[in-house]
Amino acid sequence: MAKQKVDFGTSIHDDVLAGLTSDSSRPLMVFVVGAGASKAISQNFPSGQQLAQQLYTESATYLAGVIDYVIAHAGSRHAIEESRFTLMGDTSIGIYQLILLHIQHYQPFESQDVVDFAAEMARTPSLLSKASIDAFLTSRTGADSQIGRLLIAFALLQSERSHIESLDSDPYSGERALAEGKDGSWDWLEVVAAHVIESLESGNGWRFAFTTFNYDRTIEYYLSHRLAGAKLGHRTAVGATRHLLREVPIVHVHGMIRHGFELGRSIGYGQPFTEAEDVQGNLAIIGEETPEFRRTSRIGELMSRADRVVFLGFGYDRQNLNRIRPDPFNPTQSLCGTTYRIQTTEERDRISRDVSDSFGHDPHLLPSDFDCLKLVRSEELWKPPPAHP
Repeated sequence: MAKQKVDFGTSIHDDVLAGLTSDSSRPLMVFVVGAGASKAISQNFPSGQQLAQQLYTESATYLAGVIDYVIAHAGSRHAIEESRFTLMGDTSIGIYQLILLHIQHYQPFESQDVVDFAAEMARTPSLLSKASIDAFLTSRTGADSQIGRLLIAFALLQSERSHIESLDSDPYSGERALAEGKDGSWDWLEVVAAHVIESLESGNGWRFAFTTFNYDRTIEYYLSHRLAGAKLGHRTAVGATRHLLREVPIVHVHGMIRHGFELGRSIGYGQPFTEAEDVQGNLAIIGEETPEFRRTSRIGELMSRADRVVFLGFGYDRQNLNRIRPDPFNPTQSLCGTTYRIQTTEERDRISRDVSDSFGHDPHLLPSDFDCLKLVRSEELWKPPPAHP
């Protein structure tokens, strides 16, 4: 029997959405997750600005290595191509080393394409101060578009790996502690996972969904292992993931690395990449979606169904807010969110206006000293809405 493919990043399965909309006796809480929420779990995950800085720096380092090789081998007609094999084992060039290995196995583009891309990035020092790399990639097509997404994917795979290594030197011991809820390193997600598991075990109270703007699979990885350790009849994290996807939609608005995985395999969180044709998944960047996006993703329906929307570590970019605009508006839902370290009145007013424009009513923005963990520990957050006593 062919294994069923599951695509995290582009759509909500009809049966999952139907289940959420048909069971009006239980309220629905949707978490809108931004980069700050992943960073709260692990400092190994970069912010948008840190990712742009990392890719700029590594591009400049790689380009310098190519130039040094070409100068040293000026008589060779194929110096750039030869430099690929020389630099392939050079760990100092970081994720470009993985790009070169990718070319060796899959040949999706030429060595010259990689050099040209690195040179273009190295000529753009403004990336060091940009909020993200999205604007740089928006106008790129063809090989440049592929290379940019591969750089992002490989950088985040490294972040996942670093996160796993920081938890426990013994992967088996670390995953066992994780499944038992004893790891203690997952910040706000630990608190939310406890409520998700209680909901699945009891069949009462809140139902949950996640809309994340992050490419990493932190939510899937942690929840599937916690479910595997819960008393729900799952012997493995893979079995728990099946249950998770049926009951708790996790929508990656911008797509995700390794966006599709077969139900007979694990998520592959932090694992060395072996199937490079799939690594970039369906990564999207700000400004790329078409009108078809909202229709096929059905995010508007999900957000409209929500009784409570909780923004965690979210930057409140206007375009991103429009991507999750409820269709239709739900005037009875409550909106709350973190604005950690955002203290100026002007910026907080801007956020409030933009959320109101996208959702049809004003949000409750938490004080600037409320981080993700402090919000989810608030008893007020978990109280049912008036219509669901």
